[in-house]
Amino acid sequence: MIVLAFDGVYVDEPYETNYVFIPDAGRADVAVRCVEAGSYQLISQNAPDQIMSIGNTPVYDGILATIEVSGEPVEMSFPTSLPERPFFNLDLRGFPDTRIRGRNVVEFGPTPYLNREKMKTGDYFRYKFRTGTVQEWYLVNSDPSSGHPYHVHVNHFQVVAYNQYNGPVASFAPAYYDQQGFLCDQQLEDFDPLEAPEVIPVNLTFLGHETRDRGMAGYVPIGQWRDTIMVPPLASITIRFMADEYPGTCVIHCHFLNHEDVGMMMVTEIVRPWQSIRGAHVTSGGFYPGTCKFFDEWPDVRKNSPSGSR
Repeated sequence: MIVLAFDGVYVDEPYETNYVFIPDAGRADVAVRCVEAGSYQLISQNAPDQIMSIGNTPVYDGILATIEVSGEPVEMSFPTSLPERPFFNLDLRGFPDTRIRGRNVVEFGPTPYLNREKMKTGDYFRYKFRTGTVQEWYLVNSDPSSGHPYHVHVNHFQVVAYNQYNGPVASFAPAYYDQQGFLCDQQLEDFDPLEAPEVIPVNLTFLGHETRDRGMAGYVPIGQWRDTIMVPPLASITIRFMADEYPGTCVIHCHFLNHEDVGMMMVTEIVRPWQSIRGAHVTSGGFYPGTCKFFDEWPDVRKNSPSGSR
């Protein structure tokens, strides 16, 4: 099997693989060559040795398709090169930090919270950003056991880094605790102090994605472009993207249907270069996503984010 593209965007060059991990909403273009006639099965399997890269995320275990191959063999080589990507999907890893025009956090909390709130209707935009700008965003998952597939509409993003996770740990209260088990100062919109103990034991089994094998199934190779990515439990991922030419609303959500349907979604707005980005609801209850105690985590995001400072 030779990988050609993910989510409709070509990889740098074709490469061979034994398996492809496709999160909910993800797509993959894979070239397959069967060397002889016969019946072949495309199988989805749960791989316990890959669990550290996805957490306790359910994986379908069974046959996806049966392929019948017949006739005389045909000589056909796999492609060795791919079409060039458009300019808005070129490598942004070397893009100057000083020219980044938006730094924001998307935080998966205890289901169904995204950026500390359930989805609100109407012109309630969590972030605003301008067309023609390069954005650097941070995807974080406070869930201690389950991964969440981050899916964004309109613009694909490039995976830049897997970072050390310093953020809160979600409980079923629902409430946020720090990694020592103490109740956070910053909480969810629906936080009920009467339901949340001051100290609890926290599960840090899945902490440490910045040091684990990048070859695991759930990790996206650095530099690849996607519109969907599995954010492992207790993980932090840096992505970059260019907001090309399309203004309007842009939906971001967890692509587990039973999560997004109960509110794990949010809406952002892309505006023209001359339009204001004031009025975004960056915080929830005055608290920034990804934080636990004041100025402990993500101070650079709060300070530098155009959405948060205007």
